[in-house]
Amino acid sequence: METLDTTPVQGDGGDVYMWMSPFSKGTSGGGQLPRGPAPKLSERAAGELDRELSLEELHEALQRMENGQASGIDGLPAEFYKAFWAVIGQDVLDVLRDSIRRGELPLSCRRAVLTLLPKKGELTHLKNWRPVSLLCTDCKLLSKALASRLTKILSSAKVNWTKSEAILVGEWGGGQPSLPGGLAWKRGGFKSLGVYLGTNEFLNKNWEGSVEHVKGRLSRWKRLVPKMSYMGRTLVINNLAASSLWHKLACIDPPPNLLANIQAQLVDFFWDSLHWISQTVLHLPKEEGGQGLVQLSSRTAAFRLQFIQRLLTGPRDLVWRAAASGLLCTVKGLGLDRALFLMDTKMLDISGLPMFYCGLFKIWNVFKKQNKGCWRSLWYMAGDWTCPV
Repeated sequence: METLDTTPVQGDGGDVYMWMSPFSKGTSGGGQLPRGPAPKLSERAAGELDRELSLEELHEALQRMENGQASGIDGLPAEFYKAFWAVIGQDVLDVLRDSIRRGELPLSCRRAVLTLLPKKGELTHLKNWRPVSLLCTDCKLLSKALASRLTKILSSAKVNWTKSEAILVGEWGGGQPSLPGGLAWKRGGFKSLGVYLGTNEFLNKNWEGSVEHVKGRLSRWKRLVPKMSYMGRTLVINNLAASSLWHKLACIDPPPNLLANIQAQLVDFFWDSLHWISQTVLHLPKEEGGQGLVQLSSRTAAFRLQFIQRLLTGPRDLVWRAAASGLLCTVKGLGLDRALFLMDTKMLDISGLPMFYCGLFKIWNVFKKQNKGCWRSLWYMAGDWTCPV
């Protein structure tokens, strides 16, 4: 390992010491609270925050915790608490209530396991490793329960104008509306949650350097490929390389041939340039004779089917359903939205829809056609999922 000035770090415990010091107890900054009247909670809101913990809100917080997360020093993940909540729920509640009364959490909740996650760049430099604190599940359970109380009290109406953007869509006969907070109208598109949205020029920015990015991730493992099992190669491809595309593929369509180029890189890495069997066999589950290698076009098709499923059967308060329904109602002037998926899509003129929604009908048409057989997965789309309707 090396420091910022490339000085090698050697010796027993040297690396540990360098990562312990940022987490040691420091002195107070001596800052002062701002003067002036501070906003106060109403008696009802204060009573809601100060009331005693209940078993119901702990269980609700537990159900909102994601599975597969790293556990703390006790080694008990959220799955353990969910499986045995009927047995240990009351005990967990009693411990947390007693901790709140005494003003001190149990020792296991006041300790964390520090682990290092690699960032971009040369991994021999300490600056390219990010320390992460792994807390026990009961500590995270208490935090989530208290956070749910604060969510009901805190106002969510405040807008951070410095990080906000506004885009003007269409023609405005009466002139551009004025914007608050010093905002100015933009043309073309904007970036939201890591995705460029807007015109085709803006959309293409999402995929700039995608092939090189995947190739760079695979190159870090290239020298280890001869020593890796096929299962290990599949894990590297699915979890480290291909997964970097999921966020964007879930909401926008890639340019033509992009997925095919990246797929070729993935398969070439798996075989170490020696292709022994058909590529489509690799995408089958292991119990069906394959290796479970991800197929990018099939995964993209699965994202589109998930979108359709949520549109048709999702909760009533789905925030984007109104916008999706408004777009679908423009097809041939029929004024239909979800009912369009029950019709023969070959008879519909969907050329006026955005590319994403055109892709929905293409995938839906393929799915209905293949679903008449005995297919149990989407690997049959390993060819070109953008086949014509």
